This record gives sequence, structure tokens and C-alpha cells, in this order.
Amino acid sequence: MTTLKKIFNNKLVITAITILVLYTVIGFWLVPYLIGRIGPTQVAEKIHRELRMGKVTFNPFLFQFQADDVGLHELDGSLIVGFKQIYIDFELVSLFRWALVFKKFRLEQPHINIVIDPEGSLNLAKLQPAQSGEQAQEGSEAPPEKSTTSSEQSVESSAALAEEDTAPLRMILQHIQIVQGEIEFIDQRQSIPARVAIRPLTIELRDISTLPNREGPYSLTATTQDKESFQWTGEISLNPFKSNGRLGFSDIRMATLWQFFRDAVTLEEPNGRISIESDYEIDLEKSEPSVLLSNLQFNLAELALRLSGDELPL
Repeated sequence: MTTLKKIFNNKLVITAITILVLYTVIGFWLVPYLIGRIGPTQVAEKIHRELRMGKVTFNPFLFQFQADDVGLHELDGSLIVGFKQIYIDFELVSLFRWALVFKKFRLEQPHINIVIDPEGSLNLAKLQPAQSGEQAQEGSEAPPEKSTTSSEQSVESSAALAEEDTAPLRMILQHIQIVQGEIEFIDQRQSIPARVAIRPLTIELRDISTLPNREGPYSLTATTQDKESFQWTGEISLNPFKSNGRLGFSDIRMATLWQFFRDAVTLEEPNGRISIESDYEIDLEKSEPSVLLSNLQFNLAELALRLSGDELPL
């Protein structure tokens, strides 16, 4: 008992226990609370949209973050982008390795609605804060031109060069997963809006890094409701950007492509399917970026094109 009293009467021990308790309370309770409260408020103020969030948790000892049922909505309630769950596992020891290491990044059931309105505006482009536009409308008079001295020009050029030479953030993503994703694309510029729904979308990447000359494998598969599919596999390096592998589009319906330009052609809905596969190499490291396609395979089957009003195909 005497020993315990000495321990708990020690100021360093009391201070350490107090800090630990505060850290625990802040990490487990305050951080999720602030994210759940501040996130929707900031979104409403900056881009005038509604952010809905479900349960948010954070483990300050394992540095694991999770958020459920997150969705960005238009003011009428329609979903723009959202997901069922996001899970991030950050390696705290990576701070001592001069690089941010994320052990796992998992996104479950993400959903994106991409809409082009009749005027050609993209809904995602409207999510940018409107500060610059508002500032431009406030003053009708152009600001007076300022003379720039040679010293100011040299400082600006030096700053520009320094910005260009800034190395990317040192980061390692050991495992990235996007599971059961869904993308819906709608083009309202046609008399009958063109629609394509891609589901499910699955992406997996391993050992992706911004460190120099670090390559990692990746795979991407996507399918539409009409059994059209897209596959993309290979290796990728971010610094410098290089990638090689194989990509393929399988059983793409001619009718799917036709609906995006139906008003520009005098054709009825066509029959036929297209499949394209190719090996590829992309290298942006050189002074002249290169893109090389090889082993290209193309297949067009059951094609039938019919002019509007005709009974028989061309």
C-alpha cells in the first residue's frame, strides 16, 4: 500500500495518467463527434449541398478510422456521391520512417451519379466552392495594373520553380480496395437521356507509393447491367508515373454507344457488340511522354445498322 501511495502521489505519474485519459477521451469521443458535426456544416457553407453521415469511429491507439453511410446530396435529396463504409488503417510507426504508410484503405459500396444537364454542365463540376465566382461578380471595375520590377519578377519566377520542384508527399498505400462500387452516368443533352450504369465496380491495388521508382500491382473490373465488362490489370508507379499491363472492353453493345449520339445520326438503335483488348505501356518520365499499344485485338459481331424508317438494315 505504501508503494502504491508513493506511485499515485508522484506528480509525473499523475500527469502521465491525466494525459492518457485526455488522449483517450479526445480520440475515441471528441474526434468522431467533431467530424460528424463540422463536416456537414462546412459542406453546407462551402458548396451548398447536404452531407449526411452515419456512425464515425476512431481508435487513437491503433490509428484506425471508420465512417458509415456517408452521402453527399443535392438540396432536393438526390444522391451525388456516397458510400456504405470507409475504413482507413494508418501505421503510426511510419512517422519515424519519413513516409506516411497506410496499411489498408477500404471503400465499400461507393456510388457516384454523374449527370450532364441539357446545357452541357457536369454536376460534379458544380461542387467547387463559389468564392472566386462571387468575388468576380462583386466588382465591375478591373483593378489597376501594377508595374512589376525585375526583382519582383525574379522572386516570382524563383517561387514558381520551387513549386515545380516540390517533391510529392512521401506515402505508401499497402492495400487499397474498392468493393461493390456503382457509377451511374446520365447525359441529358439527348432528346431521350442516355444512361449507363456500371455495377459492380471492383478495384484493388497493392504497394502503391509516391516514393521514387516503386511499382505495385493493380486490378480493376467493372460490369454494366447489359453484361458489358471492362478489365484493367498491370503494374503502376506514381513517381515517376509509369504503368504497363493489359486492358480490355468486352461485349460493349453498339446500342450503348449509339444512345449518346442518337440525335446526331439518322439511325435506329443498332445491333452488335464490340470487344477490344490490348497490352499497353505508359511512360511520363521521359522528356517526350509515350503511350504504346501492342497485341491489339478487335472483334465486332452481329452488326446491323438501320436508317430511320427503314425495315431492313443497310
